[in-house]
Amino acid sequence: MDLPEGFDPRPALLRTASVAVGRVLSRFALNNIDPGSRSDGAYKLLGLARYYDGNFGGAAADPQVIKATDPLSLAQVRRLMRKVTPSESGYGAGPNALVTSLRCRDLLISLERAADTSPDFRLDPRTNEVRYHLDGVPVYVGPLREDEDTAGAAPAFKTTGEPYTYNRTSIYALRLGGFSGVRMLHFGGDSAKYGVQIDEITPSAGNAALGYQVHGYYALFIPERQACARLWGIDISAEV
Repeated sequence: MDLPEGFDPRPALLRTASVAVGRVLSRFALNNIDPGSRSDGAYKLLGLARYYDGNFGGAAADPQVIKATDPLSLAQVRRLMRKVTPSESGYGAGPNALVTSLRCRDLLISLERAADTSPDFRLDPRTNEVRYHLDGVPVYVGPLREDEDTAGAAPAFKTTGEPYTYNRTSIYALRLGGFSGVRMLHFGGDSAKYGVQIDEITPSAGNAALGYQVHGYYALFIPERQACARLWGIDISAEV
């Protein structure tokens, strides 16, 4: 395809690269349990799955982690939400976000309909989009893994075979922002652009190419353990 004269593809390419950084950040923030170093010496972001895995810091079972029973019920989700009680301006602040996979969100909607309750779809002021809410709390869809292994007492991911065999996932209830809520910290960059930074790589001796490095430096900040809770091992096999 011939490009128009004077067409500059760089803005589109940089935008695509920035979106890719955001997608990787989302996956790591939710699923990564290993902060091990990469070949270049950098460390991977430690995600919620490691903070709330039932055995953090060598402690006994984490009170903020609940193993789901089959079948999932709305009562289990409400029990999860009651676990979120960070101090905020006073003890008792509840969750302002639920995060789960797409199939698990659909399962929640199916449970409400089965209980003759109309699912609550309303405008979410955080994103200015119409979103499903459970008991007034918006439900966000994220790239959560759906291959949780429920053989043990603590959360774990499947390590062999094809993904999605187990059809199990989690729901996180979170208090986002504020004095004691979960948030993503970044070094440099613009918060409105998820802290993504774009650095120009200037030509060097023997290399006349001009390039760009699209990157970011992040840390998941959880000031209080009660700012988040996890319901894991949820059977989503009914939602195909």
